Amino acid sequence: MRTVRVLVPVVLLSLALVGCGSSSKKASSPGTTAGASPSSASAISIKDFTFSPSTLQVKVGATVKVTNDDSPTHTWTGDDGSWDERLSPGSSATHTFDKAGTFSYHCSIHSSMKGTVVVS
Repeated sequence: MRTVRVLVPVVLLSLALVGCGSSSKKASSPGTTAGASPSSASAISIKDFTFSPSTLQVKVGATVKVTNDDSPTHTWTGDDGSWDERLSPGSSATHTFDKAGTFSYHCSIHSSMKGTVVVS
């Protein structure tokens, strides 16, 4: 019984540390927020009429995947017209960014939905 009393706190502490480690890693994951290091592959989620993250930093040659996790249909449309994807609920689309620059995009169905991909 004494072994169980010692092991329970050790297991709980271990689980707490694992949980803390994964959340801090996620918060500093490259390519997911403005100011983070660029990455070669990244994702954007559409939820509650919002692109998340709204600003994504990636490296030249990165393929960005956008997934519609919302209930209505949205689009992922480059402001310069270089890509235009219609995304029904649950669907995804990708675009590869082959040159450096700042690329603004929007949903052509819901004009308040906007975002930016910064490619370096």
